[in-house]
Amino acid sequence: MHVVSIELYCAAQAMDFGDPSNMSEGTKEAYDALRERVDYIENDVIMYYDMDKSFELLESGELLDRVEKVVGPLL
Repeated sequence: MHVVSIELYCAAQAMDFGDPSNMSEGTKEAYDALRERVDYIENDVIMYYDMDKSFELLESGELLDRVEKVVGPLL
């Protein structure tokens, strides 16, 4: 799950380099859930604090719950 949380963290950052308005509803909900906890990275930072927040979002089940409320059951 740590690898997935890092992928989520990196994907949100990558979306900010592009156009976040092109996301699907489920992707947008996942993005919003992460961005409520983790800010866009503009400068060098110690990243493990934010990676821990991403992990907690996944581990708690909140990310899945929020996305499923938008798109329906995934599992």
